[in-house]
Amino acid sequence: MNKLQTTREEGLAIIASWKSSGKTSREFCEEQNIAYHRLQYWHGVYKREQGGSKFKTTTAKFIPIILKSEDSGIPGLEIHTPTGYSVKVFQTVNLTELISFLK
Repeated sequence: MNKLQTTREEGLAIIASWKSSGKTSREFCEEQNIAYHRLQYWHGVYKREQGGSKFKTTTAKFIPIILKSEDSGIPGLEIHTPTGYSVKVFQTVNLTELISFLK
């Protein structure tokens, strides 16, 4: 497969063909002249569509967090994000509302 672009339908058809072949991904790629990383990409797309991703989205349910603050200026809760933001909470807050606010 020498095409630079593969449509979603073509990519998922490749995965279906590979799965029905009974061959390892490396064997299949060599026989079909498909770059291994392309098969891996489309396999990831396939798994996400089938709900097999390890990053499944679920509806999170939170329990209330009660913060006891003595007005000392020290936050009762701090959240640090991987992107460098931080949120400091100084009073009682519903975590679900906080998350909605942050979105």
